[in-house]
Amino acid sequence: MKRPYLVILGVILAINLCSAQTTEKNITWFQTLKEVSITPNPRPDTVSGSKQWMIFDFAFCEKGILLLTYTKNEKKCALQLLRDNNELEVVSNEIKEPLAFYEAAQKSIFLETKNEVLEVSCIGNTIELIPFNEELFYSMVRPLKGINACAYYLNNWSPNTPEFSYLRIDRNTKKIDTIGSIRNQYLYDQYYSEYKFLSFKDRCEINRRARSTGEDKYDLAVKFTGFTHSFWWKPLYSPLFIKKDTALVFDHYQHQIQKYTCSNAPIKSQEFNFHQKKEYKQTLLQDYFDESLFALFLKNGKTTLSRVNTENGDLEISYVLFYKYVSKVKVKNGVAYYLYRPFESSQNSFLYAEVLR
Repeated sequence: MKRPYLVILGVILAINLCSAQTTEKNITWFQTLKEVSITPNPRPDTVSGSKQWMIFDFAFCEKGILLLTYTKNEKKCALQLLRDNNELEVVSNEIKEPLAFYEAAQKSIFLETKNEVLEVSCIGNTIELIPFNEELFYSMVRPLKGINACAYYLNNWSPNTPEFSYLRIDRNTKKIDTIGSIRNQYLYDQYYSEYKFLSFKDRCEINRRARSTGEDKYDLAVKFTGFTHSFWWKPLYSPLFIKKDTALVFDHYQHQIQKYTCSNAPIKSQEFNFHQKKEYKQTLLQDYFDESLFALFLKNGKTTLSRVNTENGDLEISYVLFYKYVSKVKVKNGVAYYLYRPFESSQNSFLYAEVLR
């Protein structure tokens, strides 16, 4: 039987031997690190701003940038043109209760107000505001979402329905085809369940009104319960874009990019999942110049624009804008334009431009 002190002595000798060998031969570890390029985040350029007025909205046109400005009350605005040589020209001082600019698919610019719709006409060196038929605007101009060499693309979207479709109208034959149906299945099931959960008395009243008006009883039931104005309702968002004459439909509910050639031949759909991130603000932007697409994210007040690869559905380069809580973001020729006013500052809202690099 071995003595305990002999075992302890053997362990001590082994430790000393290992220490001596380690001292004689140094061990060096090498690890190859990925090269990282660090560049400063430059401050954005101030495109336009004044101590006398605030900027309510802006839009791009052939002559420069249209500015909707106001001094004290945003219900009384002026329309100004910022030309390429940085000269400001007042177009009109009597814009009452404006809502926003609308840049149509046919490259026309409209100004929506509470009481009327105005078309911004650029003829020669002058800009005029022409009253536009309101019914025609909301039935023909608003639904038009894209134009390519072969067709017009429209939709029948409504903020109060759980589904809508995209229609393609051939420019030569005038043939109408449905190229994509968008549906939020969860909201769809809830929408058509509202009628079932009504009391017997209310269902009888809904049926009576449906017979007298010809309206669908399920739509009447939703109006009766106010479901589309509740916390649980969210209007559908699945935009269409034209890129190199190819129609791209971003179906946010089937998680697919549906693709159609100019001649309406379907291309294999591509899955995408960036819209499932909680920071995504249901906003896709297209560059006015090179037709590239960007997804807009917001986290801790910082806005991030991520370039979308339409071939594989992934996000490529991401750009974090310099200022927090910016608004009215638009992209043109690789430059992000937006409105910004410093928090708790006496400065008015200015228009800034930031190069996406």
